[in-house]
Amino acid sequence: MKPDVCWQLPIRRSQEWVTRPDGTEILKTTLTEYDRRGWGSGGADLHWYCTGDPAAHVGTKQVWQSLADELTELLGEKAYGELAAMCKRRSQLGLIAVHPATRAAQ
Repeated sequence: MKPDVCWQLPIRRSQEWVTRPDGTEILKTTLTEYDRRGWGSGGADLHWYCTGDPAAHVGTKQVWQSLADELTELLGEKAYGELAAMCKRRSQLGLIAVHPATRAAQ
């Protein structure tokens, strides 16, 4: 059986319980990229799916589009819909800073 993380790559999900000022607890879920540092000392050998590799920056779709199924599974349909709407609005503003691996892939 594969570890749960296998179907999520290159998305990295972390979860932690957070106590709010009123004493209620919520489960905070954070989605980010899996970079080589996320794997510890063995990460240097895992270039083939880490987001810092230029080969990971050649797709014709943005990540929120190409990984829609994975993001929907991790976030739920409603939250993914919100994410997609925010990404659509943000994409109309142009790039402020280009990821170094995207620049290397060009």
